[in-house]
Amino acid sequence: MIMTILANTTILAQQSEHQKVKGENFVTVDGVKLHYRKGGQGPYLLLFHGFTLSSHQWSEYFSELSENYTVIAFDFPGHGQSERTGKEFSFDHWTKLMIKAIDKLGVNRAKAIGHSYGAITLMSIAMQQPKLIESMVLISGAHRLDPAMQEILLEDSFEKADADFQEYYRKIHNNDMQQIDGIFSDIRKFVRTREVFSVDEIREIQIPILLIFGDRDTFYPMEIPIEMYNALPNASLWVLPDQGHTPVWKTMGADDMIVGVFSKRVHRFLSK
Repeated sequence: MIMTILANTTILAQQSEHQKVKGENFVTVDGVKLHYRKGGQGPYLLLFHGFTLSSHQWSEYFSELSENYTVIAFDFPGHGQSERTGKEFSFDHWTKLMIKAIDKLGVNRAKAIGHSYGAITLMSIAMQQPKLIESMVLISGAHRLDPAMQEILLEDSFEKADADFQEYYRKIHNNDMQQIDGIFSDIRKFVRTREVFSVDEIREIQIPILLIFGDRDTFYPMEIPIEMYNALPNASLWVLPDQGHTPVWKTMGADDMIVGVFSKRVHRFLSK
């Protein structure tokens, strides 16, 4: 779920692997083989990417995050190196797969960071497994979509992406156009439900949460994160000026100063 321009595809190519956080790890749940990257030391830190992306999205921050945490960055079903489920898209099904994958890896307590769809998934996990997630950072992901953006996403497709993004999608999804087409089909099914959670539902999430939104996010005009902030009982809100839906990724257009501050602020929050 991104609408921006990649700042530097060369940088992305250089970040395909990391010396501390390595890929080619797989866990199979309910017959679906899911890929994840893992590395580092310390308490577990789960990283969930946005729709249409992959665990590669977190490459910019693997060095910093793996210094203090054992990082586990999943690919959602049909993304990156993870298999498709073989079933019609279901948000509840995907969430349950991720919960089972986390459990199968022996993780019973973790901190977490999610972007967009990944942030929405983390909210669902926190509701279903309140003892699993200790605290979490939710970037550009909320309980509901702006209706205008819902209509745009319903018409979204690979062909409408700019050339840089098409190249990036091919890279992270194994140059498999059938897989890429499936991802865009899945996202259209997901956004048909404008409200994923009600305000009353998210009020039940008691853990500390850091909300991060760009004030130019086309998916979430500011009234949505403010509504979310007011509903969550233990939340902080960090609004990033002049930033869009990918507000902390330099390769996706984020401001250099924000990129420099992000890891420090997240570590300070998660270490409380």
